[in-house]
Amino acid sequence: MAKNVFHLHGVDGAGREVFRKRVYRDELLESLRGVSPCRVVMEACGGANYWARSIESLGHKPQLIAPQYVKPFVQRNKTIPPHSPTPVPVLTVSGAAGAKANS
Repeated sequence: MAKNVFHLHGVDGAGREVFRKRVYRDELLESLRGVSPCRVVMEACGGANYWARSIESLGHKPQLIAPQYVKPFVQRNKTIPPHSPTPVPVLTVSGAAGAKANS
């Protein structure tokens, strides 16, 4: 992922937001290091496997999903503004089961 800014959205088992945080590329792994092991969902793209392996090394379970399931949540091809809905529903879309990262 050729992104410089990442938006982290943490939700609990009921889908309620637990945290929302904007981090820069060099802060991403450090931010995830402070979170209890969880599932980390991201769009499958060229750099996603690198990030998935790095995130997995922290004890999390990365899951890559196809871009067509992420696209409805992208606004103006810019970073997600704070008032945007959390893209949690993408996990409930039929066929958005995701894939494991390549080694």
